[in-house]
Amino acid sequence: MQVVPNPVKNSFDLIPSANITASTKVQVEIRNAIGSLITSLSGSFDVVRNSIKNSLSNQAAGMYFFTILANGETERIKILKQ
Repeated sequence: MQVVPNPVKNSFDLIPSANITASTKVQVEIRNAIGSLITSLSGSFDVVRNSIKNSLSNQAAGMYFFTILANGETERIKILKQ
């Protein structure tokens, strides 16, 4: 899975890996650099993807960490917010 663009200004998009479809159940958590939870969403990939796009728009510039659970696998992605 990818988060684009990186660095992020306000909105971003989740680009699925080859094994993730629109109906795949996913859970996404976004945390700031000190580990505070910004948001947590779960559901089908398409619902989560559309709901989370602007979740950093009101956040300060800095480093954020995405934890994505899908198909029994966990992926962590580091994102820079400008």
